[in-house]
Amino acid sequence: MKVVTIKKKLYEIFYFEKELMSKEDRPFLIILSLKYKGQKYSFAVPFRSNIQVNLTTKGLYFSLPKRTTTKENHAHGLHYIKMFPIIKKFQDKLIVPTDAYNKILHAFIKKNTKKIVQGAQEYLKRYENGARFAFCTDIDKLLTALNNFQAIQQITETQKQVAATQND
Repeated sequence: MKVVTIKKKLYEIFYFEKELMSKEDRPFLIILSLKYKGQKYSFAVPFRSNIQVNLTTKGLYFSLPKRTTTKENHAHGLHYIKMFPIIKKFQDKLIVPTDAYNKILHAFIKKNTKKIVQGAQEYLKRYENGARFAFCTDIDKLLTALNNFQAIQQITETQKQVAATQND
C-alpha cells in the first residue's frame, strides 16, 4: 500500500463517473491485489475528512484519526464506496508532510493494514453481489473504461512496431 495522487489523464478517461473524488492533490491509498469478479486489481481508495456517520454507512469506510477539519458527527477515513480501479501509470507521487498528525496517521494505517484491506475486499464482495450504495462509483463501468484504454494503448504500440519494421 502507498499514498499517491491521481494523474489528470485518468480523470479524463473516467469523465463519465460523477462520484469520483477528483479534487486536485487529493490523497488516495493504493491497495494492491484486491479480488473482483475472479480477477486481481489495484484500487485507489480516497481519504475523506467528512464522511457522514450513521447506521447506513457502517462498513463503507475505514475510520482514521480525526483531522482538525473533520466536522462533528462525521469521520475521517478511507471511503470504500468511492474507490476505483487503477494502474500504476496513473499514480503520481504525493509528498506527505512530516508533521505529528501525518506521522500518527501513517503509523495507524501501517498498524491496521490488514483491517483496511479486509474492509475494502468485503465492500467489493458486497458490490460484486449486487449491493449498490448511494453515491458509490460504478466499478464495472470504470473497469471497462480502464481495460479499453489499455487495449487501445496495446494496439497503438503494436501499430508503431509494425510500422517501424516496414520502414527497415
